[in-house]
Amino acid sequence: MVIPMTDPLSRAMADLATKEQDISRLQNEAEKLRVFIEMYRSYAETSIPNGSDNSVPRSKKDLIADASIVVIKRHGAPVPLSVLCTEIETSGVEIGTSDPKQYLSTTLNRDSRFRSIRGEGWVLTD
Repeated sequence: MVIPMTDPLSRAMADLATKEQDISRLQNEAEKLRVFIEMYRSYAETSIPNGSDNSVPRSKKDLIADASIVVIKRHGAPVPLSVLCTEIETSGVEIGTSDPKQYLSTTLNRDSRFRSIRGEGWVLTD
């Protein structure tokens, strides 16, 4: 038996599903804004004094490392590579390459600000 959509329960269930989709979409947008704000603040804190030229383009590796710092600080615990990769790209920083996880791992391995805890994820060095 098919219940017509004029049934109050069916309408309420459909409205709830729509609202839950809206909430999920808004939460994703809010998370992107949080990442942007954290990255912006980290750039503002590390601005170059004495009027040096801040217009020098940052390298891809620098942008990835900065985004990694933001994600790791936000988690406050070791962050698995797959989570780190996803959150960096969600923030708008494109890792690119045919194997983004490998590129990210190599980039972090070569940067003394990061260390990997086997089986747990990436953390910042003290």
